[in-house]
Amino acid sequence: NGDVKVLALKCLQKMLQQYPKRFENFAELTILRVLELHKDDTYRDYALRKDIEVPYGASEVEDTIVQALPPEQNFRILTPIIQTTEYHMACGAIQMMTKVVEKMPKEMLEVSLANLIPGLFKNFEHK
Repeated sequence: NGDVKVLALKCLQKMLQQYPKRFENFAELTILRVLELHKDDTYRDYALRKDIEVPYGASEVEDTIVQALPPEQNFRILTPIIQTTEYHMACGAIQMMTKVVEKMPKEMLEVSLANLIPGLFKNFEHK
């Protein structure tokens, strides 16, 4: 249920903050699993507006991932996700990429932009 997912996200966030190196080998899987939570609809309480807690928790963990893992690794993982995934995951990936780009050295970013731009334009066409 949604409460368990929110608690698991908080636990994951703390582990990322304390042991970021241990996640470097599992970065792609971690990012994919967290991005999948953007389409979570298991926690809908319209009276209390609780339907946003799981995606909000996912966004907080994504911020921590961006801070914990090297920007070039995040860039390499997020670029194909932005190019190929459906709307909710792509939105989360684009939000993450915005923060990754801010952390990247200018030279590395200039070399990497050619890989990112087509996926961003593809998402402009989303209906």
